[in-house]
Amino acid sequence: MIIDNELYGVGSDNLYPGHLSEFNYVVEGKKAVEELIEEYWQQVWKYSSPDVFPKLNQDLYCSSGNANQTKNSL
Repeated sequence: MIIDNELYGVGSDNLYPGHLSEFNYVVEGKKAVEELIEEYWQQVWKYSSPDVFPKLNQDLYCSSGNANQTKNSL
């Protein structure tokens, strides 16, 4: 989860009562979020986005990894 492009959380939460230990990390800093987006999210999105909604207009989708930007606003 990325919040306001200033921090992100990484971890595990089970949706079932498994009574397992769950660990989460919160990472703060715009630079850290930029690195996550560039080195991880953009790579995942590059290969995943064509199959998300293949019949819709691709200009509606974010190409930068920033949810506030679309292809037309870059």
